[in-house]
Amino acid sequence: MGRVLIDGRCRQGTLPLRGGTLDGAGGGALDRAMVDYMERPHGEQRCAGCSHYLASALAGPQCDLVAGRIAPHGWCAQFTVPATADEPA
Repeated sequence: MGRVLIDGRCRQGTLPLRGGTLDGAGGGALDRAMVDYMERPHGEQRCAGCSHYLASALAGPQCDLVAGRIAPHGWCAQFTVPATADEPA
């Protein structure tokens, strides 16, 4: 089970999605509509600050949940705060 944002804290959990769930382990290729992706930030939350964000000079910005390229300043409902060094993985 992966770490997700629940009640404003990063915790073990399951990601609720339209039509099912994802355990947060990554490697998914979810459609943008399934995660309510938008190419603008949601307050202070943005893809570049999410634990699922993958920065690549060759492939461009990507996400380990959302299919295709994403915008670093974008956002989706699966935004997850990266675990800090003092939190257990």
